[in-house]
Amino acid sequence: MVVAALVALFLHAPPAADAAPVCAGKGQSGACATSEGIAYHYNADERAFYRVPARQTETRPSEGDGPSWEVLYVTWACGFNQPENPGDVLCNDSYCTTSTGERGVWRVVYRRLEGSGDPWTPWPGSNGMSQLRECLESTDPITLDQIRDELLAIIEDRYRQISAPRIRIDPSGSALVNLPVLASTDDPGIQGFSITNPLPGAVEAAPTYAWTWSSGDTSSGPGRPYDGTSPTGNPDYYGVLSTYSRSGNGSVALEVTWDVVLTVPGNPPVTDIAPLIYTADADFTVRSAGTVLVD
Repeated sequence: MVVAALVALFLHAPPAADAAPVCAGKGQSGACATSEGIAYHYNADERAFYRVPARQTETRPSEGDGPSWEVLYVTWACGFNQPENPGDVLCNDSYCTTSTGERGVWRVVYRRLEGSGDPWTPWPGSNGMSQLRECLESTDPITLDQIRDELLAIIEDRYRQISAPRIRIDPSGSALVNLPVLASTDDPGIQGFSITNPLPGAVEAAPTYAWTWSSGDTSSGPGRPYDGTSPTGNPDYYGVLSTYSRSGNGSVALEVTWDVVLTVPGNPPVTDIAPLIYTADADFTVRSAGTVLVD
């Protein structure tokens, strides 16, 4: 007996068991599943992930003298899903609305006699259709904002060098009129780490550095501390520097932008997460003096 949840009929039969899975970028994200299927699917339009159970099984006991069936549910994808390879590419056609008005994904139904070990065959539909399908309510979306909040918490807890950048000024704490003043910060380079909440994935974050001087100059890059190389004759060597023409107070502001790439198994890398931005600033005194630049 077909349960009430089987609300519609699948229009196509699956390919033969030895056919290659269909995975040719047809899906909204172009994501190919592993042999276990897609655990999370990214919807670029909604900027959110949905958990998608690739396959589920159950046993339906016999009714009266009828046979007992092993039943297999396979998430419907763009191409033809088959029971031995349950998942290729999810697409817009995979989504549906449940009888309660909730968002769902289609899944198709296979069966075989309990304990037979026979190949799975489509559960026949009615009205001449080849296979049953049901609209399975999907989980609540996991938004990129939720993921970004988790990244911020991880960085605050484990990566102080990222969340609290520090500025070094050369000469230390002061500058000399008509001579370059240097600024630099530690550059940790590209950082990679894993997350498990709110979904499993791998994160790669790459920094860029933007400096704004009170003189009106701007610079980029992490800079480098003074090491004895003349900044006057080699301005590109240090990268982050400015020259003041009169004595007084000066300052420099730093903005470090971390661009994040998130990779979740079964999906292409996601680059839609808003960058993580951290700032710092430093004050110094500009002095009129006939001295040389020192550490």
